[in-house]
Amino acid sequence: MRELNRLAKKKSEENAPKLTKLAFDNLTTILSSKAEDADSVSNLSSILKHLLPSILMSEGTSGATVPKHLLLVRQYALHFVKTLVAQEDQSFWDPIHAFLQHICTDVPEKAEFRTYGCRAVEEVYNCLPSSEHPRFVKFLERSSRNAKSAIRLFSIELSCLLLCSMEESQSVEAGPKPFMHILVCRASDKVATVRAKALASIAVIFQEALNNAPLAQRIKSTFTMQGASDKDKTDILSLLRRRMTDDKCNVRRSALQVLEIVEIIGHEAKSSTMFLSKKDLSIFKEACYDSAVSIRKQAIASLMELMNHFSSSSVLCAVFLDALLPMIMDVESSVQDKCVDAIQEFLLNRIAKNEDSAWLLLQNLDSNNLLYLQKICALLGKQKRFSKGLVHSLQNEMESPKHQYGCWLLLAEVASFSASAMDHKAVLKFWNSIKDSSADSMSVIQQKVLKVLECLAPRVSSSAAERLAQDLLNRLKTFKAPPALVQSFVQTLAQLEKCQESSEVGSWSAELLSLCDEALAAIVLPMASTVDLDATTGRPMDMDAIAADPDRIIRYLFTMGEISQTCPKSVPKRLVTVVQALISPVLSQDLKSAQQSVIGMPGVRAHAFLALGKLCLEDEPLAKKCIPAFARELETSDYPVVRNNIIIVMCDLCIKYTGVVDKYLPTLAVCLRDSNDVVRRQTLILLSRLLQESFVKWKGTMFYRFVVALVDPCKEIREFCKYCFTHLLATKNPLMFYTYFMETVFHLNDYKQHSVYNQFPQTEKDRSTFYLGGANNRDHRMSIYRIFLTNMTEEQKFQTTAKICQEVLGGIVDGHLPLSGINELLHDCFQILQSKEIKLKSSKKAVDDEDEEAAVAAAKEKILTKIVKKNVLENIVPIIIEMKHLLEKNHSPLIKDLMEYLIDMMKDYKDEIEDILVADKQLATELQYDLKQWALKKKQQLMSPMKNAKRNPLLSPVSASPRPEIANFSVPKIRTGLTPLPNPDNRRNSNLLSPFRQVNGSRLSLSTSPKSAQLDHVVVASPATLTPNGRRQWRVELQDSKALSFDDDPPVKEKPAKKSRTTKSKKVSVAKLR
Repeated sequence: MRELNRLAKKKSEENAPKLTKLAFDNLTTILSSKAEDADSVSNLSSILKHLLPSILMSEGTSGATVPKHLLLVRQYALHFVKTLVAQEDQSFWDPIHAFLQHICTDVPEKAEFRTYGCRAVEEVYNCLPSSEHPRFVKFLERSSRNAKSAIRLFSIELSCLLLCSMEESQSVEAGPKPFMHILVCRASDKVATVRAKALASIAVIFQEALNNAPLAQRIKSTFTMQGASDKDKTDILSLLRRRMTDDKCNVRRSALQVLEIVEIIGHEAKSSTMFLSKKDLSIFKEACYDSAVSIRKQAIASLMELMNHFSSSSVLCAVFLDALLPMIMDVESSVQDKCVDAIQEFLLNRIAKNEDSAWLLLQNLDSNNLLYLQKICALLGKQKRFSKGLVHSLQNEMESPKHQYGCWLLLAEVASFSASAMDHKAVLKFWNSIKDSSADSMSVIQQKVLKVLECLAPRVSSSAAERLAQDLLNRLKTFKAPPALVQSFVQTLAQLEKCQESSEVGSWSAELLSLCDEALAAIVLPMASTVDLDATTGRPMDMDAIAADPDRIIRYLFTMGEISQTCPKSVPKRLVTVVQALISPVLSQDLKSAQQSVIGMPGVRAHAFLALGKLCLEDEPLAKKCIPAFARELETSDYPVVRNNIIIVMCDLCIKYTGVVDKYLPTLAVCLRDSNDVVRRQTLILLSRLLQESFVKWKGTMFYRFVVALVDPCKEIREFCKYCFTHLLATKNPLMFYTYFMETVFHLNDYKQHSVYNQFPQTEKDRSTFYLGGANNRDHRMSIYRIFLTNMTEEQKFQTTAKICQEVLGGIVDGHLPLSGINELLHDCFQILQSKEIKLKSSKKAVDDEDEEAAVAAAKEKILTKIVKKNVLENIVPIIIEMKHLLEKNHSPLIKDLMEYLIDMMKDYKDEIEDILVADKQLATELQYDLKQWALKKKQQLMSPMKNAKRNPLLSPVSASPRPEIANFSVPKIRTGLTPLPNPDNRRNSNLLSPFRQVNGSRLSLSTSPKSAQLDHVVVASPATLTPNGRRQWRVELQDSKALSFDDDPPVKEKPAKKSRTTKSKKVSVAKLR
């Protein structure tokens, strides 16, 4: 004590730790000496009450971090509490529990402070005897259902910490189940931050269980991972699948983390064959296309972690490639980087080590993902990230039948960046061994080998290059190679000619074009129709032989087109004229019938358009001359293959000659409503690419042509169009949906009476092609509106609501828009106004205010909600009332839509609307009466099918037994709340006080208690039905969506509705520290 006084007099920072330690030591001595004193418990409560701020470090802190001097005080205070617990004095347990409970409820709402609070509780909890654990666990369960989200959040962190540090000897009541139950329940909490924290805690526990066998055993006793129905266990996979559809990205990310660890634990334990299934792995694939960048990154990271554990799974390899490779096209560069790193780590680096898992990945590579792999390899090559070990490993396996396909796929991409590390002699040798193969499976390998030889052309000797070039030229002269190989032959020949100065194959292009000219001219020109062409030399042959082999003509056209792009100056002028003649549907009558049959084939004409398009790419005057012919043929052709090729040609020409093709874009857009699915899909893909690269703008009706594709009959096209709008085009113009919404509403309804909207010039044919007006297309239009509204911000939804009321409803009320011909437009406006997509989220559910961003968003939504309410009261309600009077005056059928919107508005703003109607009681009474009558009328319409079923026994659900008529069903008169009762004491009708009433000789059971006898708003009385035990039963529907059943037995009390576990909130009682 003397030392304490001495240090207290020296007020310096150096003596502060010693002073604090001595103070706590003296407190411990005092309490120990008075342990048997009656006042020791009250003294301990008082001491703990004053120590609570030191443990929580809540005094003197304003920032988010904890000062160091407070940590030292906390350490000594915590040591003092643990010393008291170690004495195991039973009189101390109540103050200690109260102390722990106050820590749980009073901890500051900051992450670091919560962490220190959890550690403090954990240290004291572990010092308590096991008999005292259940008492605190019960309190923790109650606090996990507290109304304050901060307390629920603390209970989650504490449960995770206690579970990970739990000893096997603990009692069942304080075992793992209560803690896991808390986490599982909070995973469905109403606050997103709490849900995300609960899932993240489950992920931490599962991660700890990978290296902790006792903890893993405790988890198995709590969870089932097989989808089996076990009342004592929770199906974790079902929980995670539900959470993956959560609207908050933090929750979805935490669910992904848990699912990743669950897959690892379940597969390693071999507890079920459901793990690594396509159903669960598809969740990771879908997450790769999530709108949130953090989710896409987490999905890639989870797939990489799964590949580290189960690289031998063929299903996982296929999903890994299908999900990961398209990410190279992501708009976020960081996602692209993760995709590139993953491919290098799991594919290229493992191939360099010759691991089987890498070759398994290549075997599962889909042709649809090959373009993505090529782009990734191009990025890696530019960054010089291809190792020599990769090239050597690929060359060692290029002749292996098992790895041959995947090996050459990668060699073709690596060769252009690592040619110096490759052995060109080995490649030439392999080409000579496969060049004569005609198998379809070898065609792709032959293309890749030729691409590698094209890259190695500078390193090939002159003699070897000449032999290779002559071999390729001879193969081209036969015109028997498929088009894909023809392209590779031409490109390799051109590269050999460029790299070998002494080459003698410089005239190869002119020679091949001359052969094509002679063969095609023999078909088109009458004077050349008798010339023959030998199959071995390539000379012109008999016309009948050409007519019998149209595929040969296609190869002529394709070869000519490829050569024209490589050597445009070598193309003869007559050949251009011949190709132009081939695209004509009708030639001179002098042609023979065989010639006409060949030229008229859709495949021949389609390839003729492609060939002419390639010529136009290298000749601008020719392009300006041919583009109008392309557009005309696109409108008149009856063959989908011709229209498809013309679309490809015109979109390619649009990139090089944008100004020339621009005026024909409406013709291209018409193909979005083509009768063929392939043509529509091709048009959508190509135009989306042009729009994304700004070669095409949203001019005229182009946007609204695209909008119609959102309701295409083909599901694949609908989904792709929606993806283009929401992920590709909306990123370039975030205001797109809001800017074009009102115009879209007018355009889809084909309403032209407005002075501003839908004033685009269009032909009658185009208008009818894209027409979506009328009652038959209401569902299609609403589908489009929902997509637009879903991608709007809250402010944009508010402004859209105001625009609809001002431009449409206000225009009708003011007389600017006539009522004639506006029914469908007005119907759409009412449906939009009462749709759930246009309503503000803040008016539908509670906001999350756990972090700073959420708090700002909540404040913003609160202000916006007030503005919306003010707008509804001051602008919308008066317009709706005027519109109601106008529609009633004109006996318009749209009164139905207006009343439905008015009822919907009364649900959201009932109090506010009643307040503004206080000044006009007459209007309020009329409006209330109209709403009541409309509700009754709607109920009567619902009753009509039941009456028809009564008249027709075959339509009745129970026709084997007699049933009372609905007209004979006595419904007691009841007070509706709108008019006063005639009796002065305001009692119920005396009929209701009778416990039983007779209906067709049957007795209806009614409770005699006043509470159950107050039956307000009875609107429907259903006919009697037979119960399974043969008794008759009646059902009365109430307006407040309740129902009562009457039968021949005594009444059964209706069970109260179960409260949702996620919204259950209890007030936690905390013991007082006096």
